[in-house]
Amino acid sequence: MTRRRYGIDEKRIALRAREGRGQGHGKDYKPWLTMRDVASYGRSSRPLGATTGRKHELLSDNERAVFLVLDASKAVVDIREQFPLPREDTIRIAAEMGVRHPQDAGVDIVMTTDFLVDIRVGKRVRRQAITVKPWSRLDDRRTIEKFEIERRYWLSQSVPWQITTELELAFDARMVNLWVHDMTTFDHHEAPHPGYWLELCNSLLAALAETEPQPLREFLGRLEAEHQSKPGDGLAVIRHLLRVGRLALTRDGRFEPRGQTDQLTVRAGVEHHTKQELEGKGA
Repeated sequence: MTRRRYGIDEKRIALRAREGRGQGHGKDYKPWLTMRDVASYGRSSRPLGATTGRKHELLSDNERAVFLVLDASKAVVDIREQFPLPREDTIRIAAEMGVRHPQDAGVDIVMTTDFLVDIRVGKRVRRQAITVKPWSRLDDRRTIEKFEIERRYWLSQSVPWQITTELELAFDARMVNLWVHDMTTFDHHEAPHPGYWLELCNSLLAALAETEPQPLREFLGRLEAEHQSKPGDGLAVIRHLLRVGRLALTRDGRFEPRGQTDQLTVRAGVEHHTKQELEGKGA
């Protein structure tokens, strides 16, 4: 989920259209939104795609996770992120639904779908639209209204549309390495108070060492509630602890956010970072 960094207006929308945003395929595609256009609730990144041969504009950790899955698939032949929907269509759909169209400072924005993917099925290529959102946002009424506008648009285009959350992903050993490789510290993650990430790491390790096997989602939910954490902070801690070797995976290097806690084991005798090293410059 993202928020706009700069106010939008008709001139800025027209400029993006003239720049060719939302147009092209493969290496020549230009996303409607870039890291410079928005401030992300997660961390933005620009990984080089093996499928397209270009750097992709990903606006959250969840988008990055989904991108890794898509980019690793041999069936995926093109990935277009931050794909714009025609504004005249989404405004019409919102009016038919009787809901307010998404706006910024009174200006109807151009709605986007996180990924539009071309997938080879036999001798044919079909399109798939994918929206990526944290599972915690799926009970927000306004978010659901926006989803419905998006769903109805893609239905009118005969393109399958789906919502993907961080809990629906599965990573093989190679993708786990990509998922965790930049999580040595929490330098780019906000902390509500000094020592927050160190406390959360220690709490997770202690709880995991004592718990019976249970759904990981429930385990992390209790941990985040106890520390008044943002949803997703528990998974961020797991990524970090896997990266620094405090946790190990028990099932051939695979990780499934929807799986059980016993896919993770606490490794003894591995030193942790100091608070300053763990939280980076902002500690």
